[in-house]
Amino acid sequence: MRRFLLCIALVMGFTAASMAQRYDWKDRRNSLSISVGSPSFLSGTTGFFNSLFRGGEDEDTQTHIYGTYGIYYGFNATKWLRLGVNAFYSGWRIDEIKDAITKTDRTDEIVLLARVDFTYLNREHVRLYSGLGIGADLSTLRKYSNGSLIDEEGNGSLDPYLGWSVTPIGVEAGGKRLYGLLEVNIGHADLVRAGIGVRM
Repeated sequence: MRRFLLCIALVMGFTAASMAQRYDWKDRRNSLSISVGSPSFLSGTTGFFNSLFRGGEDEDTQTHIYGTYGIYYGFNATKWLRLGVNAFYSGWRIDEIKDAITKTDRTDEIVLLARVDFTYLNREHVRLYSGLGIGADLSTLRKYSNGSLIDEEGNGSLDPYLGWSVTPIGVEAGGKRLYGLLEVNIGHADLVRAGIGVRM
């Protein structure tokens, strides 16, 4: 009798699990999201910590981080694979004040990434995924003295180089159309990203 009840419980459990997975992911294969986050580990975060060791005893160093803002478009190629593109903007400024002279280094950065996400839990209301991205990091460094741009070669010029990111874990949770998201990234994408999105 116990074995029979155990079999029924197992069947009911497997049935409930399969029903929870029965939704047509093809109905809304496109997704669009916007986000805010912290600076990436390879740019703004390291720049912030480097600023802590800049200057001497007679200098006052201040760091201002403007934040990271992003937009993402994704397309579900299969139930477990999503292809997309990411665009981020981030900026920060470091001021060094000495003898009434303020020297400022301002960095503006745009990151464009082609991205592949691997979804290992794909339910109607919750998705867990990891991802890889590769593309370009376009940044400019402007140096000022008392608010005036310093006249020197290369100051303010665009500096492009390879951009990449690894997403160890990302979570999307919400309704059939609207959802919230939270990601942790390593590379040139924001270190922690939170936002809202819509499926279409």
